[in-house]
This record gives sequence, C-alpha cells and structure tokens, in this order.
Amino acid sequence: MKREQILLALIQRYDFSGAYKIASIYDEGLAYVYMLDLLRYSVNFDFKKAHDILSEQGDLFPLELSSILEKNLLDLIYGEPNAIFSELLWNMHFQVVQEEYIDFLGRMYRFNEAFLKFLFLREHQGVHSIFDENFNEGKINRILRKRFNIHHGNVIFGIVNYIYHHGKSPSLKPCADFITDAKMKALVDLRNASIVGHGFNSVGYNDLVKAYGEPEVIIEDIRNIMVRAGLKIDSKKYDAINSYLIEEVSGVYDDR
Repeated sequence: MKREQILLALIQRYDFSGAYKIASIYDEGLAYVYMLDLLRYSVNFDFKKAHDILSEQGDLFPLELSSILEKNLLDLIYGEPNAIFSELLWNMHFQVVQEEYIDFLGRMYRFNEAFLKFLFLREHQGVHSIFDENFNEGKINRILRKRFNIHHGNVIFGIVNYIYHHGKSPSLKPCADFITDAKMKALVDLRNASIVGHGFNSVGYNDLVKAYGEPEVIIEDIRNIMVRAGLKIDSKKYDAINSYLIEEVSGVYDDR
C-alpha cells in the first residue's frame, strides 16, 4: 500500500497520532503535519498544547480554519460547556470508528456523570466552565444532602433523585429518563464489567448492539438529549479538518 493511502486511511479513521508518526518522518515541515501534531494533542484533551502549536504554525493553515480552531481551542481550554460536550461526543465517535468499544463505554459513562452535574449546577447557579471547582463530586453531594435531604454516595443517582423530586426545568426529566433507561443501564453494566470499570470483561460490537443498538445510534441519541437540554453541539469540526487534511495529503503526493 502506498504511503498516501496509509495516511488517508488513518486520517479517515481519526487516528491522527498514527498519521503524524508517519508524516513527521517523510513530510516534516509541511502544513498538514503540523495540523496532525495539533490534533494528536487535542483528541487527548491537551488543548493548551494544541493551542501552542496553532499559535506557532497557524499561518500555514487556511485563514478561516485557523480562526475557527483558535476560538474553539480557547473555548475548550476555558471549559466552555458547548465546546467540551461537543468534543466529548466527537471523541466517542472516534472510538467507535476505531473499534475501541471499551474506551467508548468509558467516555459514555463520563458523559452520564458530567451531563447530570452540568444540568444540576446550571439550574442552581449557572455554568460558565466545566472546569469550575463546583463540579467537584463532593461539593455536589453536600448540596444534595443539605438542601434537599438526598443522601447518595453516587452523584449520578443523587442528581437523578433531585431531578425527579425537585427539578424545575421541564427539560430535566427527559434527561434523567435517558440516563436511567434500561438500555443505558445495560451499557453501564458492560462498562462496569470491563477494564475501565471494575472487571476484565471484553466488549465488542455485538455486545453494544445487544445492549442498546448500533453504536452510532447511541451517539446520535446522546447528541439529541444534549441538544434537548439546550447545549449547542458542533457536528462539523472534524469533518472540516479531515477535508482539509485529505486535500493537503492528496496534493502533496499528487505532485510527486
């Protein structure tokens, strides 16, 4: 297989780190290699390092794409909820495409917890950053105990209890219903029995389908519940980036 084909296959699978390892050997200094370098940090949530690369090499990228990335990375560094939840959803999509289903379940469980914390705090004080210290599980559990007499060691179940008995916004109950649905519980059970939970069980494609449905259906349902809760989800970011990368790689190798 030609090097171009390998690079394009890796990019289409969102394996930016794998593509960078090859590209940095053969095409060092080219714009698309710097973009891959930026992305391999971004997909691991190291947004500060990704922004450093953008600051140093952003002039090599198309102006519009560079401007979009600048704003997006700053939002991610700050912990802006729309940006963070959009990135998490994309990250889940990457794991499905790469068939890393255990890691997918780990991100799914992270969504459950972070999403409920977000809903709870937004109703009480507003949320400007996901990195706010108020997202601390201990603090939320103390609020639940002192204000609402909800005593539960698991913050997910504590917030669900709050939503059903004290929630004011009409958008809250459908969110709690989604998190506590039997199909979602089946996914959580798979996660708990796996290496990212409390066991060593394997997780394959058929396990996800049996528990819930097609993996992309799971992602779409999560996206829909986030939108229903009022979040603005960016569904174009990595499609635009991949289009740029594919065009650049194809151009470089067409000229050789």
